Amino acid sequence: MGIPAAALIKGGTPPADRTGALSAFIVLFAAGQTAGPWIAGVLADGASAAVTLAWTAILCGTAAIVAATARPRRSARSAPAGDPAPRDRAPEATPS
Repeated sequence: MGIPAAALIKGGTPPADRTGALSAFIVLFAAGQTAGPWIAGVLADGASAAVTLAWTAILCGTAAIVAATARPRRSARSAPAGDPAPRDRAPEATPS
């Protein structure tokens, strides 16, 4: 979970907001890991295992669609595409 979440956050979140965004991802992930099996058990006991599997397939399909169509937001603070960052520029030659 750590590497994909960190990559999504780095690509779509301003540097000042990355810590809060990663902590929100981790909290939601932990809540899902805790509540998911319990909710699936309640669904299976109340209806059937097929309902639980169908619900899981719907959630996974929705997540796949969201992930496939998501576009990273371009920050207003980022450099224009043609302007390399200062660390990417070659050092300027000084006359001797």
